[in-house]
Amino acid sequence: KPLSAADMERLAKARLGIRDLPEGLVRQVTDRAGGNPLYAEEILSFLIEQGTLRITSDTAEFDAASGRTALPESIQSLFAARIDQLWPEDRAVLQAAAAIGRRFDPALLSRVAGNTGGIGATLRRLEALDIVYREAGSSGYVFKHVLMRDSVYHSLLSERRTRLHTVIAETIEARNDNRLVEAAETLAFHYGQTGHTDRAFTYNALAGTKSLGVFSLDEANRYFALALDLYRQDDGCASQAQFGELVANYALGLNISLRVKTMLQLAGDVGPILARSGDSAHHVAFLHHHVACLIWNARYTEAWDMQRDLTAMAARLGDPHAEAYALV
Repeated sequence: KPLSAADMERLAKARLGIRDLPEGLVRQVTDRAGGNPLYAEEILSFLIEQGTLRITSDTAEFDAASGRTALPESIQSLFAARIDQLWPEDRAVLQAAAAIGRRFDPALLSRVAGNTGGIGATLRRLEALDIVYREAGSSGYVFKHVLMRDSVYHSLLSERRTRLHTVIAETIEARNDNRLVEAAETLAFHYGQTGHTDRAFTYNALAGTKSLGVFSLDEANRYFALALDLYRQDDGCASQAQFGELVANYALGLNISLRVKTMLQLAGDVGPILARSGDSAHHVAFLHHHVACLIWNARYTEAWDMQRDLTAMAARLGDPHAEAYALV
């Protein structure tokens, strides 16, 4: 439930560090915040930055008339107004941080923003403005609220947003050169916001395989579906071998999570592509899962016909792993 006027008054006193508040301030904050503590704190910060609210010693001076006209109509407008008041260099750093995410590492931010010397001072200024804060027991920083991060992020022009995501992904990739699996989900997200469909495909497929390995089936299927969507948009983003491995792993995830109908739809979609690519161990694995799902769906005649094709393909390959799939 929304906070009461008395609760909002106590919150404002604690936020400002004073014992008494002007009546007009309490009324405006209560009315405009609608009982939401986040909005109340942002309104107080905005009024201080505007000079409409001044704190001296243990007292507050508030220009109620200016406050009524100064406050934006919505919380999004309030966030935007606060961001617009920042120094240009601080605003650029904040936008780079928003592209990284709600939580961000100063070392990564320094590389992305191209501000290798002054990042610490910038973050201290933003912290003093109650926009970000440092996580306890960590060197990382966090946006005070996800709405603030989103407001900053959506203020970015698309070209700059794409450029930031590219730099973030390339930097994370370079820093995790020997352990890319650990960063697969992050890299999949950031490359997914760029035009690098080949890398986005690679890391979505890798993130799916990683999730499948720990039996996180919903996550695995989600990443495989994202990779497949990328392939549909640009079939040049992956080789035939990469595509075959993706759909074989996706089929495994769908089969063991008993998403039979989705698997049968997938087979209808990618079956012709696999057929054109010819015999392969991945093709055998995919057909194995297709047969299993046909059986679960009581389509026995189709399953039997496909099983014969699967057995013949495994025999042509002469691969014990493929032959084992055919026997199962």
